[in-house]
Amino acid sequence: MAEQQIAGQETPIPAYLHGIAEVVADRSMVDVPLTGRVRSRLPEVPFRVVEPGEIVTDRGDGGQVLYLKEYKGKFLRFCPGTRYYRCCGYRIIH
Repeated sequence: MAEQQIAGQETPIPAYLHGIAEVVADRSMVDVPLTGRVRSRLPEVPFRVVEPGEIVTDRGDGGQVLYLKEYKGKFLRFCPGTRYYRCCGYRIIH
């Protein structure tokens, strides 16, 4: 997988992140460490803050939007399984 080195960064950006054309964050996420890491890794990508509940739409130009949103549910959950498959017993991260 091709990676792109950004000036001043020690770790290259993986190819699957190259399509991110905009980063959008809920206002509640602005001062969260994760948001700071994203902004430092993608400094050339436009960053926008929205109010919680504001609808974030597709750009329309094919560029991907990375939406940083506060998740108020359980972070670690059991795999939901299905009625067709035996549950694996794993836990999933939201």
